[in-house]
Amino acid sequence: MGRNLWSGGWMVLLAAAACTQPVKAPAGEGENPVVEFTGIAIPAVLKDSLRGVMDGYTVLTGALAKEDTLLADAAARLMRQRLDSLPLYSSGLDSAHAGALELNAGSISAELAAMALEGGGLEGRRQSFWMASELLYDLLQQTGSVNGVKFHYWCGEAFGGKGAFWLGDSTALANPYGGKADCAEPRDTIH
Repeated sequence: MGRNLWSGGWMVLLAAAACTQPVKAPAGEGENPVVEFTGIAIPAVLKDSLRGVMDGYTVLTGALAKEDTLLADAAARLMRQRLDSLPLYSSGLDSAHAGALELNAGSISAELAAMALEGGGLEGRRQSFWMASELLYDLLQQTGSVNGVKFHYWCGEAFGGKGAFWLGDSTALANPYGGKADCAEPRDTIH
C-alpha cells in the first residue's frame, strides 16, 4: 500500500510539472532571439556562398513550374549542400549574427530535406517549396539580396486559392505552383 501511494505521488508531481507552462522570454532573449542586422556588413565570402544557394533556388523554381520532380529533388539537394556549408562562423560575423543566420539556414535545409521524403508528390514538394521560400525570404532580409533585386511574388491561385509566395527577379515569372504566370504579383522587394 505504501509503495502505491509513493508511486502515485510521483505521478501527480509529474503530471503537475507537465502542465506547467514555461515563462516566455522577453523580446530579444531566449532560444531564438531577434538579432538586428541593420548596419551589419555581410562579408563577401558569405554573399558569394549565398549566390550559389540562390542559383539552386532558381533551378528549383523552374523545375516545379515545369512539374519536373526529379530536377526539383536534385535542385533541393544542391541547395541543402550549399546551405549546410555556408561559411557563417569563418566569415567574420560575430557569433550572434552568425547564429541567427545558422538557425534560418538550418530551417530552410530541413524543409528542403522533407521535400522528397513527404510522399506528397508534386503538391507536397510545392508545399515544402513554399515554406522554404518564406524562410529564404527571411534570410535575404537579413543579408540583403545577393543576385540583384529580388521580388517576393504572390500567387493567389496557388493551393486551391489559398495562395503562396516565392522569390524571383523581375523577369522570373515561371509559376512554381502550377498557375498562370500572370498571377505573379510582386508584394515586396529585397535589395
